Amino acid sequence: MSSSRSSGSVLAKPLLHPFSSHLANPEILTQVHLDLQQGAQIHFTLNLGSQSLPSSLVGEKLNFTTDSGERIVVTLQSAIEKDPIQYALLRVQNHLSQILPEGISATFNESSANSSGYIPSSEKEWNKLGEAIGHLDNCLSQITPEELRRYNRSDLKHAKCILLKQLPHIEKPSSKKLAEKVLHRYETAEPILEDLRQSLIHGNVGPSTVSFSDSTKFVNLNSCIITHTINELATAIASFITQVKDPITFLTQITSGYHKSHPLTTDELQVLPLLTSLRLITTPTHPNPDLLWSTLSTH
Repeated sequence: MSSSRSSGSVLAKPLLHPFSSHLANPEILTQVHLDLQQGAQIHFTLNLGSQSLPSSLVGEKLNFTTDSGERIVVTLQSAIEKDPIQYALLRVQNHLSQILPEGISATFNESSANSSGYIPSSEKEWNKLGEAIGHLDNCLSQITPEELRRYNRSDLKHAKCILLKQLPHIEKPSSKKLAEKVLHRYETAEPILEDLRQSLIHGNVGPSTVSFSDSTKFVNLNSCIITHTINELATAIASFITQVKDPITFLTQITSGYHKSHPLTTDELQVLPLLTSLRLITTPTHPNPDLLWSTLSTH
């Protein structure tokens, strides 16, 4: 049994005993909610075998006490084997809860992690942000549920198609010329892009999905996907760089931090500014996009 957060050491053997006779082969993870007395909620998973939880046990409440004296009520829920995506996400959640470094957490809820709108503003914070994203990707790269090799419109794999559709509607000549330039560079780099490593990534790291101070918290991993690993960093850079005063220093520091915890290949470093530019062009939010895109596409 494992949890994304622990509060005292839960007595595992007494927890399994009441329904151990119903277990079959250890294949299916069934989620159980543990409601602590103080109102916090911890998500545990129990290996209940290849058969669904018997209907007679669904909704049954089991009462336990941890070694530290906390009272826990366990409500049994039915298995989720009929939803492969949710099953895959649950496996990822369990995996991250066990191996993420101290000071970094990841959740699959859809709440905003950064409601205050705080944006890192110093070189040290930019470097720390990159290092945390690298740690997350390093852990995600160790699990690859094929169910998560799925379509996501925000995946940079699809940015070329989006730009081709947008191109006829770009009215400003300088913006259109730059978009065509980035598109040409992308098409030239496609042989490199096709061979880049792929792994599971968050896919949407930005101001609303990560908070950082003494610790770093990522949320909204429900949309995580298997795609080119470098897309994670490019997407994150594009999301934050529109709100910093020194984009090139930011790009350098966040990349340096990421490289420390999840080393980049030479090819990934080569295409990173291009992919960041492509993301910015397909989701323009910078007050002076021509200047920013030109800087990134030539850096």
